[in-house]
Amino acid sequence: MTGFYLPLPFLTALLMALLAVRLTRAEAVEPVARGYFLALGGVFIAQALLVGLRFGYGIDQFIPVQRVLPFAIGPLTFLGFRRLIDPGRPPLGDGLRHGGPALALMIVCPQLPPLSPLLDFFILISMAGYGIGLARLYRRGPDGWPGIGLAAAAPVRLLMRVMLLFLAGESLIDGSIAIDFFYWEGRHAPGLIAVGNLGVIAALGWGLLHQPRPMRPPEPSPLPKATPDEADHAALLAALDALLADPALYGDPDLSLARLAKRLHVPARRVSEAINQCHGMNVSQYVNRARLLAAEPRLRHGSEPIGVVMESCGFRSKSNFNRECHRVLGGSPSAVRAGTV
Repeated sequence: MTGFYLPLPFLTALLMALLAVRLTRAEAVEPVARGYFLALGGVFIAQALLVGLRFGYGIDQFIPVQRVLPFAIGPLTFLGFRRLIDPGRPPLGDGLRHGGPALALMIVCPQLPPLSPLLDFFILISMAGYGIGLARLYRRGPDGWPGIGLAAAAPVRLLMRVMLLFLAGESLIDGSIAIDFFYWEGRHAPGLIAVGNLGVIAALGWGLLHQPRPMRPPEPSPLPKATPDEADHAALLAALDALLADPALYGDPDLSLARLAKRLHVPARRVSEAINQCHGMNVSQYVNRARLLAAEPRLRHGSEPIGVVMESCGFRSKSNFNRECHRVLGGSPSAVRAGTV
């Protein structure tokens, strides 16, 4: 072999390291979730490097380690995101319940040769199961993530989509490689790994280089028929509106559903249900509406820079501020200031 050869898995390892850093530096990442994501990044990097050494340079001394590392990917991904969106869960119980079996399989399987052919099957089951678990967390949406600040919901959703794509792609490639080794002694494995890494690199690059795109607002739910709960909802929303009149509260970019529910002394689900049933929107949209209604007179009649108004009303992202301004006030912040809307 002449010249320098850099296997694709090494580039994958680099992008995974960057994504792990982004996860750990994301807003509202508390220490336990940060630990899960750091461990996940370490597993990703080690796995990619060992695959690159094996299939790129023929170094196969680390095959036993490389084969069992994927057991940790599913549990760490799921635990990291669940802890991120719900930091009130007991970390020890969750860690033992999900990490214990994976760790046991990583230790026991290499010691029992009869289990060796089943390794890939166990890994696929683990990937699929935790992928389903992550998809269920994703479908709950920001209203079901009490630990996430409303401003941080879009980046978290983006990262969850990237990880779902990764788990699906990893399951497909690992399954194909296992079949190739079973029937053809791994003759096609390098090509499959290259294809898989190209897909992973594309997904990771997309997640790292693009700003989070706004999620399409859900279709407004039709207002329900009159129920005995209507009075309760009206009272709850009146109390919520009184809270959101406080600039110290609506101006906090880390404001979360859990914090609002705590101030109102009700479960988070009740706040979400009241807003959805009475106004046909989610909590994030409702809070941003309050922020924009407070910002409107300052935009129309004030002289402050638009960026100052944006930040003081709790918006971190200019794109989010512009999008919500269009939704609530009917035009861009500059159009509101110019009086054209």
